[in-house]
Amino acid sequence: MYYIQDNNDFIIKYTNGKFEYTFESLSGDRVQLKNGTIKIKTCKSTTTNNYGFFILNDNDIYTLKIFLENIFKKLKSLKTSFSAYLKMHSETILIDEKKDFRVYGFIKIIMNINNKNFSSEFAITRDLKLLFDQISTYICYFEKIIRKKFLTAKPFFRTNYPVILSAQAAGCFIHEIIGHLLEEDFFCFNKKLFENYNIPKKIEIVDDITGYEHFIGLNKFDDRGTKIKPLKLISAGKITNIMAINKKSSFDRKLYGFARRENFKTISLPRMRFTKIKTVNNYAQNDIIARYKNALFMSKIRSAYTTFNSDKYVLSGEGFIVKNGEIKNFVSSLIINGNVLTDLKYLDFIGNDPQITVSFCGKLNQLVRVGVLAPTISLSKIPILQGNLHE
Repeated sequence: MYYIQDNNDFIIKYTNGKFEYTFESLSGDRVQLKNGTIKIKTCKSTTTNNYGFFILNDNDIYTLKIFLENIFKKLKSLKTSFSAYLKMHSETILIDEKKDFRVYGFIKIIMNINNKNFSSEFAITRDLKLLFDQISTYICYFEKIIRKKFLTAKPFFRTNYPVILSAQAAGCFIHEIIGHLLEEDFFCFNKKLFENYNIPKKIEIVDDITGYEHFIGLNKFDDRGTKIKPLKLISAGKITNIMAINKKSSFDRKLYGFARRENFKTISLPRMRFTKIKTVNNYAQNDIIARYKNALFMSKIRSAYTTFNSDKYVLSGEGFIVKNGEIKNFVSSLIINGNVLTDLKYLDFIGNDPQITVSFCGKLNQLVRVGVLAPTISLSKIPILQGNLHE
């Protein structure tokens, strides 16, 4: 198999009030001979500065620079540091005779207060106004809620406690406790674990990139040249299929395009693409929160992982105490420890407010872009919660 890749990146860094942008490229080919021998060669890009869908002209760059400078100055007056990292990526892939063009773009903003980082990532499209509005909304949230509540703290610890997950947190949660388990390598290695996997009948999950291709950098084919198609993973309380890259592992002996690699230097692995959780209950986030006398609202997950050879997961982020249906004290350095095989059975509500979350996902030292479309969800209990409670 011949795998030829031409990568091009436009990168903007804004740090300590300094605005810089650069162009980077990485290209090469990977050839696997019939005897299994693999030959890898790095070469110079042939399409330098060709950014296809993502085009920032000089006026766009200047407008972005002024926007970031205004945020920097505003937060500096509040003794809070600010930085941003923007990347717009395009690549051309040739797998034997199949050619594909892929793009994605994002900007990550980071605020630091009392040596604690708070960050958020936003997908980039041609609509800069929408991007600015999204960033401004998060900055406002940071100023009014996090910064004002980030005062003296005391240890926070709860066991078997109700948890409400925002749309962003719910997306990360489903990604970890269902998504990774249904990737072929994990599923086949841990088949016995799934004998006790408790899946509520009301949850339905599909992996479908349609309409979201430019969020995660995929298009027509996966990295083995298989055509990308939607796949239902969970329905009616059962696993209907897994994300396989080998026909013998797929439930219906068909492939749907889940082979992904970070670049031509790495091997292809079964990876998630864009996971969608179906909305069930006609409840807004506030309606779900109002139903709990005592609970924790996890507003954001910043990192998460599932242990490959066990049934444990860990989520890290921030949130708030819920008392009598209202959000109260802020909880920083929040960590949730749970069990991937049992915690889903405590699912209470699935809201009606789906939101897109896009980020990089790491596996075996490879990073690829993944996305989730999920609403607010709640669970009647999670085994262990701990963090710092701010009053």
